[in-house]
Amino acid sequence: MVNYLRQFTKKPSYEPYYLPFNSINPLRMKKNIVFTMLLRAIRYCSTFQAYLNQREKLRMALLMNKHPNKFIDEQFNDVLLRWNIDRPLTFNNYANYREKVPIEYGKKMFAHFTYCSSMKKFSSKFHVLWNEYFGQSL
Repeated sequence: MVNYLRQFTKKPSYEPYYLPFNSINPLRMKKNIVFTMLLRAIRYCSTFQAYLNQREKLRMALLMNKHPNKFIDEQFNDVLLRWNIDRPLTFNNYANYREKVPIEYGKKMFAHFTYCSSMKKFSSKFHVLWNEYFGQSL
């Protein structure tokens, strides 16, 4: 079995801008950004060092977007608690925990186009076509 080394690569045009913490958006959206990005780092980084590097890049990007350090730490801990990672991640146990984090490819797809009058019926037509052509493949 071939063991590939995976880590994040960024396009040259990458800018570390996320939703600023002082925006008017709900707190749940701000929490979800941190949760999703850290979960993605755990899933996609094949080595513990790559995970640490990505986690610190994420922390710096969030700090640049005015997220409080306490908020970031709480969200990082929430990810670990939600996936029953009860011990600190180390070089020794990272691979084991990483394999236990499920990747859920659900069958639900939401297409919202209520803002455009010509697209109001698109979502129902899209779901009919999707089920017709791809419904059996899942």
